Amino acid sequence: MSSEPQLSTDTASSVPPQTETATTPEIAATDASVAASGETAPQELSADSGPGDDADKAQRMKIGSQRGPGSAPPAGGSPRVKNAAKRMLSESAAPREKIAVPNRRASLPDDLEAEIAAALEGTSLNEMVDAAGTSTKSLDLEPETRVKAKVLKVYHGNVFVDLGNFQQGTLPVLHFTDIPAVDSTIDVVIGRFNHDEGMYLVSLPNRSVDVGGDWSLVNEGSIIDVRISAANKGGLECEVGGLRGFIPAGQVAVYRVEDFSQFVGERWACLVQEVNPERRKLVLSRRAVIEREKAEAKEKLMAELQVGAVLEGIVTRIQDFGAFVDIGGVDGLLHVSRMAWQRIKHPSEILEVGQKVKVKVTQIDQESGKIGLSLRDLMADPWVGATMKYKQGDVVRGPVVRVLDKVGAFVQLEPGIDGMVHISEIAYSRVFRVTDFLKEGEDVEAKVLAVDPEQKRISLSVKALLARPEPVSKKKEEEEQEIEDTTPPAPLPQQPKKLKGGMGKKSGGAQFGLKW
Repeated sequence: MSSEPQLSTDTASSVPPQTETATTPEIAATDASVAASGETAPQELSADSGPGDDADKAQRMKIGSQRGPGSAPPAGGSPRVKNAAKRMLSESAAPREKIAVPNRRASLPDDLEAEIAAALEGTSLNEMVDAAGTSTKSLDLEPETRVKAKVLKVYHGNVFVDLGNFQQGTLPVLHFTDIPAVDSTIDVVIGRFNHDEGMYLVSLPNRSVDVGGDWSLVNEGSIIDVRISAANKGGLECEVGGLRGFIPAGQVAVYRVEDFSQFVGERWACLVQEVNPERRKLVLSRRAVIEREKAEAKEKLMAELQVGAVLEGIVTRIQDFGAFVDIGGVDGLLHVSRMAWQRIKHPSEILEVGQKVKVKVTQIDQESGKIGLSLRDLMADPWVGATMKYKQGDVVRGPVVRVLDKVGAFVQLEPGIDGMVHISEIAYSRVFRVTDFLKEGEDVEAKVLAVDPEQKRISLSVKALLARPEPVSKKKEEEEQEIEDTTPPAPLPQQPKKLKGGMGKKSGGAQFGLKW
């Protein structure tokens, strides 16, 4: 018996002869899968289906033991399967349209180009590349940095802000005098990151808060009001409402403090460095607040300061190389060479700590934040008109202010103008050391040899005012030499006794058995 399914006469006549053999396995496989699954699928009955077909349909709907013996599905297959086979044959026989492979060098359609341009909204390719590079960088914010924040929400006594770079922060409402509006922009200072909440604890710059003894209002990085209650060797004890805190010695001020008792009773705004409610521990810092205020003042001043500006400041420190002057929250360096036109050995000669001075800005370094100041630029330059006051051949007088043994000496003609006496212009005889002829502080007279106002140099000569010694004749020198040659030598001293020894005396070795 053949295992291939047999099609009815009507169905077989509708299928092309050349495809009958090729499609028979597909039809059988489809019918077998339907029969094995036991599912009842809707049947598509042909117009000439009879009562036999209804009996077959009822028999196929039975599953398992419900079917009678010898009640297998007919070998010819169901009409639904036959119709599906027809559709598959018709679809496979129809020619398919070929899809062209896109060319990457070809331009995009006009409608697609317009849609991309509208999405970019004028953004250049370089900006997109920069934004992509920025997004890969670290989004962490450095503590103690000041940033602009946007108010997102005010909820349960806290203000939530957007710090940018997909970061958010929170701070208590008590930090504000007036509650900020949503979407408004405020300045905040970054504190520590709260990993439990997933956001930063921020605070308002230079704004202190009265916590009133509530530990929940004390956060690291916030600024609170404290009152200094006592002092010891390690620092200062303070009261924060009903809480007790401590300020270490190194966090009291930006300079060294010897006596801490002078601060007892004062009220300060301090930064919370460490807080532990369980251990009742609260560590504060006054120095951090001062440094933050100075940094903000410096940033503002550096943006407005220009070279050539004249400012009034206060001398804060004096060193061997110069003095530091506070010009409004920022310290500038007044070098010793810029204090006066005359030579100064030490800045303490003309300045003292706390003295108010007017200085001129000569240099600004935006990267390092260093500012150079000058005091002498506000004074009259003594070299202006020096050529009219000091001319070649004039005789001047002044004290010796500096001596260089192998070079010469400097004589001060007036404050800011020094003349140099070269070692060859000190005396007519050979000079090995300047200090053999001139001493520092000694007043001397000298003759002006040359004046160079551009190089700010005046050459002097001391020997030009001395009488030139007469030259000694050669004949006189020879006569003096002959007199020295004819002088008899001094007699040798006479010995009082004869010297022992000699060749004629016995050695005395015979007494020892020696034949000497």
